[in-house]
Amino acid sequence: MEKIPSVDVFIGLFFLIGCAYTVLLRREKAVATLAATYISLVVTNSFGQTIFEFFNGNKVVANQIWIRSNASLTTVMIVTFLIGIVFISGAISAHIHRAESSAIEIVVISALNIALIISAVFSFMAPDMRTAYVAGSKIAQIIVQNNLIWIVLPPVGLIALGFARK
Repeated sequence: MEKIPSVDVFIGLFFLIGCAYTVLLRREKAVATLAATYISLVVTNSFGQTIFEFFNGNKVVANQIWIRSNASLTTVMIVTFLIGIVFISGAISAHIHRAESSAIEIVVISALNIALIISAVFSFMAPDMRTAYVAGSKIAQIIVQNNLIWIVLPPVGLIALGFARK
């Protein structure tokens, strides 16, 4: 019988790939992605239920357009959140000029952003689903139990890194 990798493996890979990719993008794009994550989090929390109702045929746009699907609230929230990050970070990144920064600084910003993204994804899940992930993953448990830290720490880290640059 094959053993399925734990959620920790996928979270770890997401951190490694995310940090490596962000080092290639440089500091400004990492900060833009972090800002986009916060904006997308606000948009998703504000409009996620309405988008869910639209995709389940309960909301009509312009008295004519609706979609009937079997999408769950969790799926709609996560997809809305991730699409928001992609589009908003693209819009923000288009107006950024590059400056030199250390790889450590970029990795810190990236790791905090990834922790925020994972924390937000877990917060969109139904409580029973989130509990199942937490029971099977030590990393998920740390992320879920410290949700407030992942929301507060990225801007604090940016401020601290800003002072360290000067």
